[in-house]
Amino acid sequence: MIDVVDSRDVSINNFTISGGASGVVCLDRSLCRLNGNTIQGANFSGVGVFFSQTDVFGGLLQNNVTGLSVFNGSEAKAQGVTIQNNGTGIELRAHALLNTNSVVTANSGTGIFATHNSTLNCIGCQLMGNGDHGLILRRNSTARIYAGAAITGNTGGGVLLSEESSAALTALSQSIHSGLAEAYRALSAAEGGTPCRALGACCWRASGIVWRQKAPCGAGLRRWGSRVQPLKLPRGLGAAAQFHVRRRLMHLLELYRAYLSSL
Repeated sequence: MIDVVDSRDVSINNFTISGGASGVVCLDRSLCRLNGNTIQGANFSGVGVFFSQTDVFGGLLQNNVTGLSVFNGSEAKAQGVTIQNNGTGIELRAHALLNTNSVVTANSGTGIFATHNSTLNCIGCQLMGNGDHGLILRRNSTARIYAGAAITGNTGGGVLLSEESSAALTALSQSIHSGLAEAYRALSAAEGGTPCRALGACCWRASGIVWRQKAPCGAGLRRWGSRVQPLKLPRGLGAAAQFHVRRRLMHLLELYRAYLSSL
C-alpha cells in the first residue's frame, strides 16, 4: 500500500491501512516513523523493513500474514504496539535487529521468529497465547529477555533455540517462574512425588531429585540431589498424550536450565 524508498525522514501517523501485499514497506536505506496506525489484512507483512530503519510506536498490526518483518541488516523499534491475530507476529532475518516492549499475542504461528544472525532485545515484551512457540531463535540468532517480560501460554512452548542460537534470560517474569513451578509440580505428581515437608512447603521430591523453590513460592526452582532421571508418566495415558506431555516438560526443563546458566 505505502512504499518508502531511499527517504530519510518519513512519518505516517494515525492511519488505518488495510489490504495489499504489505501495509507499509520501508526500504533502500530509508528511515521511517510510524505512530498510532492500524495496519491489517496484508498478504505479506503489515510493516516490512528491508535495508532500512523503522520505529513503530503504538497502534495495531493485525490479521496480516506477518505483523512485522525486519530483514537484511535492518533495524527496527516497536514500542507499545499490539501485534495480534497474524500468521507470525514478528519475523527477523539476515542480521536484523529489533528492540521491543510490545504485546505479541494470539497469532496462529510463532510470536517472534528470528533467524540467520538476527538479534532481539525484549525489554518488557509480552509473548502470550500464540499458536506455536512464543519465541524461536535459529541459525546463530540471539535474544536478551529483560525485566518485565512475559512468555506464557503459547501452544508450542516458550522459547526454542537451535543451530547455535542463544538467549540470555536476564530477568524472567513471575509468570514464567510460576509456570515452571507448576509444571514441575505436575511432573512430580505424575511420578508419584511427595512434598518435602522437612525442607519446607515450597519443596517437592520425585525421581530421586529434590526441587526447591526460592522464596517467595513460585519465584523459581533449584535442584538438589541426584542427576535428572528419565521422565516417567503414569500408566493409562495414550501415546499421543504421552508425547505431548514429555515434549512440554522437556522444553520447560531446557528453558529453566538456560535461565540458571544466565544467572
